[in-house]
Amino acid sequence: MKSTHFIGVLLFLGLFSSMALQSCRPEEVFEDPIATFQFQVSPDNWRQVVFTNFSSNATSFHWDFGDGNTSTAENPTHIFARADTFTVKLTVTNQIGVTATHTR
Repeated sequence: MKSTHFIGVLLFLGLFSSMALQSCRPEEVFEDPIATFQFQVSPDNWRQVVFTNFSSNATSFHWDFGDGNTSTAENPTHIFARADTFTVKLTVTNQIGVTATHTR
């Protein structure tokens, strides 16, 4: 009887450890986002600016054009109302809500 009990305990421990290992899966790793962009003034309209987003590890984008206007497009084109110097800020967010910002 002792050997039967011992085998039963071993089977139980084996089954338990097998279930525990299956439930311990590594969590998905999300890289921090990196925000960066370039821009080009349209040769046909000096107030129209095309922004090219070179960010990485980002799932959403928020542009602040510094003139009271914003966009959530990945690569927006913006027409400024007047000639001036504007500070444009791009904030990007990854899948778990981590943000990064680039300002030019």
